[in-house]
Amino acid sequence: MKKISFLLASAAVFGMITAGQSVSAKSYATVKTNEYMKTSGTTRNVLPTGSNALYTKAGTLKGAKLILTKSQMNNLKNSSSSKSYFRAYKIATTSRNSVYYKVVSFDGKYRGWVYGGSKTNQFGGGIKYANTTKKVDSSKLTGDYYFKNDPAAVTRNYPTMTQYKVKKIVTNPQKYLNVPLKVNKAAQRTKEGSIYYYVSSDKYPEVKGWIWRGYLTTKNDSSTDKNIVSFNALSSTDVVVKVKGLSSDKEYMARYVYSNQVKTANAYQYDANDKSASNQAKIKQALGDGTRLDLGDNLPTGVVKVSFDSQGKAIVTIVGDGTELPDSDYTLAGNRDAINSFNGSPKHLPIFSNATDQEVAQKLFGQSEAPIYYSYTDSNGKINKSLVTMEVKRDSDGNITNISINFA
Repeated sequence: MKKISFLLASAAVFGMITAGQSVSAKSYATVKTNEYMKTSGTTRNVLPTGSNALYTKAGTLKGAKLILTKSQMNNLKNSSSSKSYFRAYKIATTSRNSVYYKVVSFDGKYRGWVYGGSKTNQFGGGIKYANTTKKVDSSKLTGDYYFKNDPAAVTRNYPTMTQYKVKKIVTNPQKYLNVPLKVNKAAQRTKEGSIYYYVSSDKYPEVKGWIWRGYLTTKNDSSTDKNIVSFNALSSTDVVVKVKGLSSDKEYMARYVYSNQVKTANAYQYDANDKSASNQAKIKQALGDGTRLDLGDNLPTGVVKVSFDSQGKAIVTIVGDGTELPDSDYTLAGNRDAINSFNGSPKHLPIFSNATDQEVAQKLFGQSEAPIYYSYTDSNGKINKSLVTMEVKRDSDGNITNISINFA
């Protein structure tokens, strides 16, 4: 009976408390203002900073649901695609004096609210203003250009994906294949690095707009086209990527590393009609022929090789070998104590078959060439030195087939 009475008394006390005062709950912000932005759309292009997430409504409002985490927003910030830009189009302030922007990604995939700082006259917090293009000098782009015979060679009111809802202007370029075009200005997409030209026609006023320069040629005779290639993202059909023994995601890494490490390859222009040795040597140099690409840990070194097909088109190939050189490909001769000592240390480090002689020596001996003397301890515990010679044998493709080390 005592226990029942205590419970009843407790309930009565609780009832008096709740009747007299409200129970504290999580407090939410409220909306003070919410309106569409009126400035020009080109001034409202933004990029995530990665410091704030994207929500269905301002993140401090009741019922706000997560669309993209801070980590996902950070990935968009670092993306190499212009699709990761956003257009801000609404602005709201909350009772906590915070500013939020409603944004939509350029590809329309994501739409929501992101914290934008505490000032209504500038972007902050989770977004920042983005220059989607960079100006390029077009003063030397004189003469006539022509559309290539490619259905994708359309023009737009802005370079592709550099503004929200870019519109096509010339949708059927095949109608104007023989129409000479003038280049009025040029721009480079900030993310991809690809170059776009703004073209127009004196004869046909409707023919105008921005177009990727790879869809243009300097002559309308397709047999003598000037190849204009952007290698920045290695997406051009003029590029072949071969990385032996690697999966597709590793091939993507090789493409990415190439576009960042071989800077002169980006949007390099060349005339395929000039097949002279001197011109092709310049092209090879610009496209990084012979460059060794550091693909990071656990990946082989990639080697850039540039060749030409029968039409003079440059072919970029990244060659790599993802296997260690097996023990059977080593020939060790000479002083037995030195060999035994050597076997116990650096020999089993990975030596990829396309390594240079200097890289081989560095991995085996810790220096860029075979040492004059190699120190070892003999069976009596005495420290000795042995003269070292090293020979690296290769096949016709330059891949290592054998490393011969002699301890004299």
